[in-house]
Amino acid sequence: MVKARILIIEDDLEISRLTAMYLEAENYETKIVNDGLLAIDTIKRYQPDLIILDLMLPGLDGIEICKQSRCFYFSPILVLTACADDMSEVSLLKLGADDYLTKPIHGSAH
Repeated sequence: MVKARILIIEDDLEISRLTAMYLEAENYETKIVNDGLLAIDTIKRYQPDLIILDLMLPGLDGIEICKQSRCFYFSPILVLTACADDMSEVSLLKLGADDYLTKPIHGSAH
């Protein structure tokens, strides 16, 4: 049984693949979008329970996606950022993010 639908918006193919793999191993359904221009439409169609959003994306950056999606998407948004200095936590929360993780992300082995 699927726990939740998670949309991963990340242009680094290895990070998105590994993130999806870890989540699917825990019975989450995942969908990956690698281009910011496809993100808003995919959020509307897929209706995820959680979005994992990279800030640096081709087309439309994560900041714009976060701002635009908050007009219609009210579930959690978890921002991925390369370094904590990219933006302050307060700035991210003001844009509509619920929390953030810094890259690289290390999953635990089972």
